[in-house]
Amino acid sequence: MAEKGDLETTSSFNGAGGGSGGSGGGRSSTTVTGGDRIQKFVPCGDQPTATPTVTLPPTPCVSFDLQWDEDLHNPESALVASTGEVYVAEAGAGGNAGRVTKFSPQGVYEKTLGSGQLLSPTGLACLSDGSLVVADSGGESLFLYNPTGGFVGREGGFGTGMGSFKGELKVAAGPGDKIYVSDQGNDRVQVLDSALNPQTIRSEERRVGKECRSRW
Repeated sequence: MAEKGDLETTSSFNGAGGGSGGSGGGRSSTTVTGGDRIQKFVPCGDQPTATPTVTLPPTPCVSFDLQWDEDLHNPESALVASTGEVYVAEAGAGGNAGRVTKFSPQGVYEKTLGSGQLLSPTGLACLSDGSLVVADSGGESLFLYNPTGGFVGREGGFGTGMGSFKGELKVAAGPGDKIYVSDQGNDRVQVLDSALNPQTIRSEERRVGKECRSRW
C-alpha cells in the first residue's frame, strides 16, 4: 500500500508505452500507445480515510487529454519542456508518416515538426536553449530543431561507425547539452555535442576490483 500522499493508481490503457517525465513541480505524463492518446496525471494530494486505520485507495487525477482534431499515430514518447510545452513523438502507423507534435501546457495543439523528414521517431530530448533533439529509429538518425520548430540539422544513417546508428534509438540530454543516444542495434551509447557532432562511442565497461566504471 502506498504511503499517505503517494500517488498509486490503477488505470486501464490499451498497450501502454513508456512515458517521459517533466520539469518538476509534481507533474508527470503518461504515453498511451495502443490508445493513441496522451494523458497527463497530477498528484491528488492527501487522500480521505474511511476509518482512522483504513486508507481509501487514491484515484487518478486526469488534468487533460491533449486537445486536437486529428488522431495521434502511435505515440512512442512524450516530453515536457521546462516551459511546460508537451512534445509527442508519433512513430506513425497505417500509412501515416512519423512526426513530432507540440502542445501547449494546457494540452492545446500548437504545431507539427518533422513532416516529410521523420520516418519513425521514438525519442525526444530538450537542450538548455529550448532546442529539440529527435531520435528517428526509422531513419536511424538524429534531428535537431530550434526552439521555434525550425529544422537545424541531421546526423546519422545506418552503419556501425561513429555517427551512424542501427535499430531502435532513444535519446537524452545531459550537463553541458551533451546528447546521449542508445544505439540498440550496435549495443552501445554514442555521445554527441549540441550541434549533433559525434564525440565518443561507449560500448564496454571495465571492472576495477569490485567497482564497475564506465569509460565515459
